[in-house]
Amino acid sequence: MRRALILIPALLISIVEARADHHLLERALQESRCIPKEVRQVTNGNMRTIYEVECRQAKKRYLTVICSPVRCIVDAHGDHDDEDNR
Repeated sequence: MRRALILIPALLISIVEARADHHLLERALQESRCIPKEVRQVTNGNMRTIYEVECRQAKKRYLTVICSPVRCIVDAHGDHDDEDNR
């Protein structure tokens, strides 16, 4: 019984962290104007999680999203091609 009481707080902390990470990912996708069709977790470690995201749009659009415990950063594949022409 004592072990169960010790494990419960650890499980709750893990659930809260997962929800926070999920919230940050959703926010980053909203700011990038991406409605996700598919989200695939590539790696999880070293205080960061990397996702590959396919967006629902007429033209296929892929994003790489790197999340830390405090924020997510989005890299849009293909958006960098226009930078050379500016």
